[in-house]
Amino acid sequence: MSADRFQKSDGSPLATLDGGVSVTFFGSGDSPASLLTADRARIDADSYDMTILGNVVLAADEGTRLETDSLRWSRETERISGEGDVTIRRQDGVETGVGFEAASDLKEWSLRRVTTHLGTPNSSTASPAAIDSVSPLSGP
Repeated sequence: MSADRFQKSDGSPLATLDGGVSVTFFGSGDSPASLLTADRARIDADSYDMTILGNVVLAADEGTRLETDSLRWSRETERISGEGDVTIRRQDGVETGVGFEAASDLKEWSLRRVTTHLGTPNSSTASPAAIDSVSPLSGP
């Protein structure tokens, strides 16, 4: 983990990082599985859980990319979650939703209120496959 600034007050369990935050998640062994970047983060010194805020991007080593405004990472479960808008970009399309849960390596995820676009992630010719699905969609 790296950041431009780190702040922690005596007696408070919360530490604040800002000025650009970068967190590397590791898979099995010592291989990096994904890289998270954001504007700022808060870490609970007791649980080591993190709240990540502002321009959040989680990029997995195989090319999947999650974009959102904020997320939470649980040290105990090693999963991320959020209640806001989320976009997941993959080689075969783009999925957007509101509310999500995922493994920190993005090998699996579920979204609520999903819209799926098939085609290349940045393609203007992508076509919607499902709009406002209520049931979670697990990827890949």
